Amino acid sequence: MLGLVDDARRVAHWVVGAPVEAWRYATRSVPLYRSEVTVAADEDLLDVSTLPAHLAQDVQRAHHGSGPEFHRTYSARIVGSGEDAAAALRGLSRGFGDASPGGMTEVEEPDRVLRVGDEVSIHLAGPWDAPVRVVDTTPTSFRFVTLDGHMEAGEIQFHAHDAEDGAIEFTIESWARSATRAFAALYHPLGLGKAIQLHMWATVLERVAERCGGQIEDGIRVVTRRKEHVDG
Repeated sequence: MLGLVDDARRVAHWVVGAPVEAWRYATRSVPLYRSEVTVAADEDLLDVSTLPAHLAQDVQRAHHGSGPEFHRTYSARIVGSGEDAAAALRGLSRGFGDASPGGMTEVEEPDRVLRVGDEVSIHLAGPWDAPVRVVDTTPTSFRFVTLDGHMEAGEIQFHAHDAEDGAIEFTIESWARSATRAFAALYHPLGLGKAIQLHMWATVLERVAERCGGQIEDGIRVVTRRKEHVDG
């Protein structure tokens, strides 16, 4: 019964919030620069962590997914913040949900900086769920692997470093395939999942910059490397 109540509440939230996020997507003031290339069939695009048994349980590995393989980076240069890369990364780790686009997401996460073994449940508007587990952390990075029920199969890492001129260079980097053929169809060629994903991570970068008291210089760059994959 509680699950049905939660589902109804989320639907009501998304009925109001999704149009707001669509408007934000269409009117984003920070420019997005996108590029995509298809790589050779023998090139390895998937960065796969070696996990101990307690972290590997219920993980969706990319080679078990469906459709093309993707290596994608979303990167931004943050200037004028007065903070360093470690502080920017720590702020995101402590409040991942607050950095996400609230009109289309609900995030269940620990009320503290993320640690290895922590699980984060991300509920998105529509048929999208994205449960993940933290499998690596450093002062300037953390990495998720996807769990059963996620729309993708793979890994994603958030990392930052300090530029010599005082700017913070912040990157979100993923290595993944769609979890199933149905999700692959929604992602490409329909493009629905791709648009949601783009808005999600661009919003996170914008809010990291806001939390730092800085601004994104010269837009957000989204680079996609794609490899075709024939499902067996």
